[in-house]
Amino acid sequence: MKILTSIGLSTNGIMGVLKDINNSNRWKSACIIVSAHIDGALNKYAKLAKKQLKSIGVEDVRYIDFYSQDLDLVKNFDLVYIAGGNTFRLLRSIKHHENGVGRLRELLSNKDIIGVSAGSIILTPTIRIANEIEPDDYLEVDSFESLGLVSFEIYPHFEEKVSKEVSDYEKKYMTKIKKLTNDEYLLIE
Repeated sequence: MKILTSIGLSTNGIMGVLKDINNSNRWKSACIIVSAHIDGALNKYAKLAKKQLKSIGVEDVRYIDFYSQDLDLVKNFDLVYIAGGNTFRLLRSIKHHENGVGRLRELLSNKDIIGVSAGSIILTPTIRIANEIEPDDYLEVDSFESLGLVSFEIYPHFEEKVSKEVSDYEKKYMTKIKKLTNDEYLLIE
């Protein structure tokens, strides 16, 4: 199962859905991937996510930063929460490891995952959209190839003011973008 969001567990209605899913203690443990944020586990959103995960019954919640820790650590957790921040920073932290994209794709292929903003984009086949529409601060990456754990691209934090840019992007790359506002989430079983 994958849940794509713009603002994580603060999204309207999502906590009730997650409590129902975790009613049978499906998730005893979770890791929060904090590599996209310059402050890592110290940022207020990571701390909030930990509190929210504990409130739905996840007993063991830990932080992982791929800049200093191994990708294989995700194997030890029932749920993987990929926090937001800079999409390029997140991809670089994965590519920092030998065959990082391929390894992490394999490690996450059968995991329950919650993606938040950049953490949602990283689950798609490419992060190219993060460079085109209201771009993140660009950090050098050798390609925009991403994990491809979902077959489509998304645009988190969608607002009408960027609808023309999103439409132009769709035409330019002959793709369809799933747009997520801050009040929406996408649950993929």
